[in-house]
Amino acid sequence: LEKVLRGALIYLFLLAALRLTGRREIGQFSTFDLVVLLLLSNAIQNALLGDDLSITGAMITVGTMLALNRLISLLIFHSPRAEELFEGREIFLVRDGRVNEDHLRRERITHAELRVAAHKHDIFDADEVGDVILEPDGTLTVRSREDTLAETVRKLDALQQSMARVEAALADWRPR
Repeated sequence: LEKVLRGALIYLFLLAALRLTGRREIGQFSTFDLVVLLLLSNAIQNALLGDDLSITGAMITVGTMLALNRLISLLIFHSPRAEELFEGREIFLVRDGRVNEDHLRRERITHAELRVAAHKHDIFDADEVGDVILEPDGTLTVRSREDTLAETVRKLDALQQSMARVEAALADWRPR
């Protein structure tokens, strides 16, 4: 029971701590981030196993953490609220070409990182950037102004078609 509690507590603590410290995709880890992650794993080893260095103790602890991980992934799958709690939601760093400095500061993302993300999406002129979205998994999605304009036009067309259907339905409707 002690192994189960140790594993569960450490797992939940690490999950919360990593969630609160920000988002970075593994491919975006700096050397510093990697060193911190390695030190974290070493620091929690004693807390996980205590004085018991047996294979059985390790298997119980690992099994507990894997079971908790499975439980949380099922919870996330079935509950949008749990998904937002554990994984977060998208954050617009740039919307309609305007940079949200508060979001950049809070997420510790530099203008240079925005430029790199834009370049990866073949956008080399800052005036062409429409939206930059920090996804829950830490990736940066960049949409050009042209793409965001085309999306707006598509939405307006869909809205216009819906309105036409409503108007047609209202024209056919007669109160009894």
